[in-house]
Amino acid sequence: KEYSWDPSQEKTIRVIFEQKGSCIYKNTMNKIRNGHSATWIPPNVRTSLDEHWSSTDFQNKRSINKANRAINKGASAYCGGSISTSAHYEKMATQLQRPPTAWEVEATSANDSNSIPINDNDIYLEVVGGKNKKGNVYGLGNLTNKFMRLIVA
Repeated sequence: KEYSWDPSQEKTIRVIFEQKGSCIYKNTMNKIRNGHSATWIPPNVRTSLDEHWSSTDFQNKRSINKANRAINKGASAYCGGSISTSAHYEKMATQLQRPPTAWEVEATSANDSNSIPINDNDIYLEVVGGKNKKGNVYGLGNLTNKFMRLIVA
């Protein structure tokens, strides 16, 4: 098969090709390492691969990488010296003797200068859909103007 594409897309297509090819190659090598036959690999190359895979250096890297992949997908493995959100959660659960709420965890863990403060009024306004065509916010009645001033301020 032959494919063609707009030359302006060459870089993007190359990146996608490299990613897909890398994934296929990694999976193929993993299958071979786990015992699948690979008649297309010359015997001397297969021997060299087996020696590499059984080396102490490879085994150490493999176990480290396996442990890194086992970390919760939602959590960051490196937190720039601070503890992870999961660790904050566990610590707070022990202190409070109950599971903390998401708000409590966020309030204690997001204390760096890069975090954006959460405004409850903004969230409420977004959830209820903002002002209606009469200029009122659902559930606030005659407090709408006070509420809107709090958001602007």
